Amino acid sequence: MKLTRLIGAGCALAFAAIASAGVLSIGDKAPDLGKDVSWIKGESVTEFEKGHIYVLDFWATWCGPCVKAIPHMDEIAEKHEADGVTVIGVAIWPNDRMTPTAEYVEQRGDDMSYTICADIDGATAEKFMKATGSDGIPTCMIINREGLLAWVGHPMAGMDEALSQIIAGTYDIEDAAAANRKKMAVIEKAQPLMKKAETAYAMGEWETVVTTLQELARLDSEQYGRMTLEAFNMMITRLHDEQRAYNYAREMLEGDWKEDITALNAVAWIIADTEELEHRDLDLAFKAASKANAISGGEDPMVLDTLAAVYFLKGDVKQAIDTQRKAISHADPEFAEQLKPALDKYLAAANEG
Repeated sequence: MKLTRLIGAGCALAFAAIASAGVLSIGDKAPDLGKDVSWIKGESVTEFEKGHIYVLDFWATWCGPCVKAIPHMDEIAEKHEADGVTVIGVAIWPNDRMTPTAEYVEQRGDDMSYTICADIDGATAEKFMKATGSDGIPTCMIINREGLLAWVGHPMAGMDEALSQIIAGTYDIEDAAAANRKKMAVIEKAQPLMKKAETAYAMGEWETVVTTLQELARLDSEQYGRMTLEAFNMMITRLHDEQRAYNYAREMLEGDWKEDITALNAVAWIIADTEELEHRDLDLAFKAASKANAISGGEDPMVLDTLAAVYFLKGDVKQAIDTQRKAISHADPEFAEQLKPALDKYLAAANEG
């Protein structure tokens, strides 16, 4: 089961990546990158210069949403260069299966024109990501002209507005700090539940893991809502209780997952991709994938890839081929290569038929 693939590779649900309560808050002096990174592209920035603004984009080459955000980060770097803004892509959480960061950056060329560095031994992820309670990528952080951490979040969740206000000098960092304190208070309350889930996971007590993840989501749906997705995954892959999982998914598809592209796509992919299923609820998978595709405007290659897989399993090979071709047409070159074997499989099935 390729968990990072099914959740869009940007939502770190593995227990090792669940962040603890942070020690770095909005309004605090930002730590320097220092010697904890290797510089891949652009001039090194070991210290944050007073009077300058820095946008740190924490990403990885294996992370689909991170890659999808690259053109936007490039646009920000170009648009705000004259405003004294430097964008730095900080590569973290590497794995053995990904395209090496330096190689990937070289392949992107001018399409990734901003400064790039890579974490060394997890030190930078520790003092920025873990310290702020951030548990998924892409995550961006804005350092203001005073060297203070001013904003933390997903690059598509209000960053542009915050950056414009910081540039203009109208950003209320005290209000932002107060909101962040509320967030950290929730994280603090979540600590016992996280510890309980981690312990149960280590001991293979899957029922406890599932119910604890659901409890985390009820504590704060905004911060821990994706735990419900992992609970669904575990109902299938660990508890092997397919009917319970499907009933739960139907309930969530009418609730918290209703407009959540990542969750909808993940549900469909889990059902389509899990080999050991006794009963594959393809109607549920199709409903989830179709809705994700509609919300994304029919242009998200990962969603289209999932929808094509569901079409194929339902026996509609022609639609599978057409949808997979569309997925490839909307994918970046690297992801497009990953999608071609599925198209070959569908074409072979059509020829055999």
